[in-house]
Amino acid sequence: MKRPVIQFALNDYCSHRCWYCISAPTWEGSKTGYIDKIGLDKYFDFLMGFTQGHTCTFRFGGQEPTEHPLFYPLLLKLLATEHYIEVITNGLKLEDILTDEIIQYKNKIKWEMSYHLGMYIFDYSSSREDKWNGSFIKAVKCGSVQLVIPMTPGLLRDELNLDDLFNTLRDAGDVTFELIEFYYKDYPRAYTQEEKQRWFELRNEYQEPISMEEIESIININRVMYLKGMPCYYMNRIVNIMYDGSTRLCGAGFPPKIGAGFKIKNHASPCDYDSCNCISLGYENCLKPLGMNYTDYLLLNRPEIKKTFLKKAMVTIKKHGL
Repeated sequence: MKRPVIQFALNDYCSHRCWYCISAPTWEGSKTGYIDKIGLDKYFDFLMGFTQGHTCTFRFGGQEPTEHPLFYPLLLKLLATEHYIEVITNGLKLEDILTDEIIQYKNKIKWEMSYHLGMYIFDYSSSREDKWNGSFIKAVKCGSVQLVIPMTPGLLRDELNLDDLFNTLRDAGDVTFELIEFYYKDYPRAYTQEEKQRWFELRNEYQEPISMEEIESIININRVMYLKGMPCYYMNRIVNIMYDGSTRLCGAGFPPKIGAGFKIKNHASPCDYDSCNCISLGYENCLKPLGMNYTDYLLLNRPEIKKTFLKKAMVTIKKHGL
């Protein structure tokens, strides 16, 4: 079972205003957050209070965490604990803020960097590319790197030589890829069959193996997923801490604040919410562990099928101690 995740945001701000970002409607939120209100040390203690004796993964999220002045001091404090670190970032500031001080911790930190190629960057410039490349080299030196790369139509038509590019990046160090669907206008449903096939080939070469049926599932779900009553692992294993210090569970449907009785659990629980706010996580933590493809999922919306399936799913979960 994966480690529990404590995901938190230091601010609600990013200076880059990328139109494709999932947080695009709120680029210019608050530059400060709960950490500024209570101070670095108290905020660190606040985060530690959610671990409940577990070894956890602390995930810097938000808008852009590296733009907060307390990002690096907090990173160092967390690295000095027994816990693990993930940083979701556009990567553009890492070259400037990372020092050799954290190389000793490289086995416990992961950089999840957005790598948006080709037509995905309308404000493309060589200076931005140089900045990103410098940060990538520094990040590989200081930990593992996961590159998140949206599969744009241009990329899938191989306007760039992706195999050469991916192999060059992978040879730089501990680098993995997350080749995700492209959300813009009619996409991902507008993918042609040839584009789907190319994504399938790239996923199987540079990410974990996936079936064409799963590719179709990811595309067709298209940001709408209703999991009410279905067993899901995510809600028991992750805490979301907003920039203002409010705390929530998985993030689906904006659930209520976590109460004092919240406990991290190792098993799946029926989803309490009408819809999943993060389709990728919903698919990975609910449908996929149960061996369900998109066709099964659609059929599940028929009440008589859903009732039968849920009974079988819970039996499977109990049988394997999941």
